[in-house]
Amino acid sequence: MTATTPIDTDPTARTATMASPLPAILSAIGRLVDELRRRRGLARLADLDDRTLRDLGLTRAEIREAVLAPLTEDAVRTATRLSAARRDRGD
Repeated sequence: MTATTPIDTDPTARTATMASPLPAILSAIGRLVDELRRRRGLARLADLDDRTLRDLGLTRAEIREAVLAPLTEDAVRTATRLSAARRDRGD
């Protein structure tokens, strides 16, 4: 008769399983921090005067909508998309 060892008694298997999500979690946190920084920078644009915003091709409404978009969306891409849609409409 051979003895069998349950998987969870192998410390190396347990360590590998427990450590594997850490890089993914750290990466997600890094992406979140980057997105929050982009949103803070984008929000600062709303403090510019109307002429400068017009030169940049943005409106305060587009900036506000992009900053308030779900965190799963890139705020800068959202602002760019909104600006392009406005220009396509001829506004």
